[in-house]
Amino acid sequence: MPTLAHVEADQGARARADLLRVITAEYREMPGLSVTIEQAARLWQSDRRQCLEVLEELTRDGFLCRSRERYLRTGCGRS
Repeated sequence: MPTLAHVEADQGARARADLLRVITAEYREMPGLSVTIEQAARLWQSDRRQCLEVLEELTRDGFLCRSRERYLRTGCGRS
C-alpha cells in the first residue's frame, strides 16, 4: 500500500507534467507569448517555484529562450 509521501509525490509529478503540457500548448498557440515568472504563475495558476522549474526545463530543451527576465519561444522576438 502506498504511503502518503508516495501519493503526494505522484500528485506533484502529475501536476508538474500537466503544467508542462499547458505551458507548451500555450506557447505553440501564441508563439509571441513573453512572460516573467510572476506573470506565468498568475497565468497558469501555479506557484512561482514550479513555474520556474518548468520554464527552465523548456529553456534547457531549446523550446524557450530567456531574454532578461522574460521567457519566450525560441526564435521569436529576435532581430
